[in-house]
Amino acid sequence: MALLRASLEMCRREGVAIMTQTHRGLVTQDLLRTIGYAQAIPDLRFDLDLSHYIVAGEIGGSLSP
Repeated sequence: MALLRASLEMCRREGVAIMTQTHRGLVTQDLLRTIGYAQAIPDLRFDLDLSHYIVAGEIGGSLSP
């Protein structure tokens, strides 16, 4: 979480927008952890790719057109 906070602060100082991508094998690899980051760091923004959670089995069910 310290890295996320530091990255957000550095980008804020430099006037650069930052988005945290959800991805398997990274700090946002599971929904519970990602929700925790969002709650702890309200300014954190996500580039949400739900396919990583579907592939990991965190979001299931029938996917029909």
